Amino acid sequence: MATVQSAPAAADFAIASVAHEVKQPLAAIELYAATSLRWLARQQPDLAQARQGLEQIIQAVKRAGDVVSRVRELFKKIAPQKELLDLNEIILGAVALMRSQVEEQHVALDARLSQHLPAVLADRIQVQEVILNLLKNALESLIGCEGYREVSIGSRALQGSEVVVDVKDTGKGLDAETAEHMFEPFYTTKSEGMGIGLAISRSITEAHGGKLWAMKNSPRGAIFLFSLPAR
Repeated sequence: MATVQSAPAAADFAIASVAHEVKQPLAAIELYAATSLRWLARQQPDLAQARQGLEQIIQAVKRAGDVVSRVRELFKKIAPQKELLDLNEIILGAVALMRSQVEEQHVALDARLSQHLPAVLADRIQVQEVILNLLKNALESLIGCEGYREVSIGSRALQGSEVVVDVKDTGKGLDAETAEHMFEPFYTTKSEGMGIGLAISRSITEAHGGKLWAMKNSPRGAIFLFSLPAR
């Protein structure tokens, strides 16, 4: 059953945000390490796959370090480190980070990227956080679902003024209550969820002059979209 806590104090939300952001790369490190050990434990060890897993661990460790650095800057009141970004590059990097989890869950993952995408001025780590959150939520929505299991992520430009990224899944979809409250801090439908991911993602996109929203997918599942101003 979904739970909603009373409006949290700013400090409580900040602490929960830090815990959520650091938890993701740590979970990725654990997953990549376990996968690498399985490749090495085979009768004929697959060294190439194990090496790939170790390289992914290095990427996740770097990401954890970047998150800690951003948290330190947050408490020092340092502005986000905005730079001109190719969102397609960020998307492909996030897909690579999620690849092991996708294979573990036997899910098809497809990237539909526009070849003529304008750059956006944004903080690389924060934008990557939004994309990873949406991909992770999409994968979790497929747990226990039968039939075709797919997650797809796409990018496109709208009239040259903004860039839109969408994450589609064929999971459980959105009921009316979830759709109404899912962007609120500490609202969650997961027994072990913190209810922070979507709230963080919305605050990041809005801080960059964009927006985050969701709709039903057809014939089943959900679509989460966010936009950022194009440069």
